[in-house]
Amino acid sequence: YLRSQLDKFESIIVLDICPELLQIGEDSAKKSFTEEQCARIKWVCLDINAHDVKEQLAKITGADLNRGFDTITFSYSLSMIPRWEEALVSGKVLLSEQGRVLVADFDTYSEAGNTFKDFLIRTWYKQDGVRIEAKTRDVILNKVFAKDEYTKTIARFQRKILGVNIPHMVVCCRKGTITMPDGFRRPSLPDLSKFAEFTEGEEKIN
Repeated sequence: YLRSQLDKFESIIVLDICPELLQIGEDSAKKSFTEEQCARIKWVCLDINAHDVKEQLAKITGADLNRGFDTITFSYSLSMIPRWEEALVSGKVLLSEQGRVLVADFDTYSEAGNTFKDFLIRTWYKQDGVRIEAKTRDVILNKVFAKDEYTKTIARFQRKILGVNIPHMVVCCRKGTITMPDGFRRPSLPDLSKFAEFTEGEEKIN
């Protein structure tokens, strides 16, 4: 999936505060992707909650400070970020006008996350510094991306690891866009601002 989507992006930034993990990721990418594809990927050691993260990323990408990113993903990372709610807000701030945030991570078995099985998986993963709680879904859907301008979808499922079903979730929060057949997205509502300026100019001429 990643290989098929890679060519749709002009550039990709992989962000992490751990240089060792970045190196592992870069080495893995070189084995999976072509040299041309790898050239599009920048590996950046930076905290997403840094106060100047937007300015730093603008320098790295060479893009306009206000351009933003079309897709921001938290792939099994949100559950390990201490200030994870702030990280979500930072991701939201870094979005482009047609941007979307994707979160893939571990989930609870039940919706409320209060069953005995939830207690077991929460306790087990906590040993490795992984936080699993139903609150994550609630904060994403009803707090950080609560406004009507965002379309929110969520998939909850389980996958077996060593014979044990482990709950996962994938959440997508995107601004009002339509996905075109070529994979690119455009606003679902037309931008009439330029038309308004044109008609105002006509009125002044008349």
